[in-house]
Amino acid sequence: LERHGHEHESVGLTLHKIATTYMRRQCYEKAIQASEKAIFVRKIALGPESPDVAVSLVQLGVAYFESKQYHLALKTFHEALRIRRICLGSKHLKVSMLLNNLGCTLKQLNENREANEFFQEALDIQKSALQSMAESNSKSALRQLSLSTASTLSNICTVKLSLNLYAEAMEALEEALAVSPL
Repeated sequence: LERHGHEHESVGLTLHKIATTYMRRQCYEKAIQASEKAIFVRKIALGPESPDVAVSLVQLGVAYFESKQYHLALKTFHEALRIRRICLGSKHLKVSMLLNNLGCTLKQLNENREANEFFQEALDIQKSALQSMAESNSKSALRQLSLSTASTLSNICTVKLSLNLYAEAMEALEEALAVSPL
């Protein structure tokens, strides 16, 4: 701190790493505190719409989610989504991950129809990326994306079951099996 001051980007990064360590130890309240400090410093050092601010916001949102503070998680994920759309565009895979986080949070709040909308938007991005990636030679990236897509489809299934849409739930599961790497 003496070397860089309280508002230097390296301080923000260190606070983010402290929060990460607390998350791994499942110390969510401490992770929340460290994430909030990291966000504060990163906004000053890097600007309020920096991709690194979004990273710390996602971490804060996950800490809120894990500590069952779903309304705070929702607000935090929305802010991170806004920044990621500005920085990366609306069709980036990191945007789809946040859409999935929003869907999971809304599912916990029993907002199943809205959750489904976020899952469907995430799925559209993932399917588009799968088509593009299938033409490349990156087998490990394709495998990871296939697993993420299958996970989104499984989330869609869960929402459809909650809405008593059994045929649509089954379709989502069948599609999840089709995209899963075997």
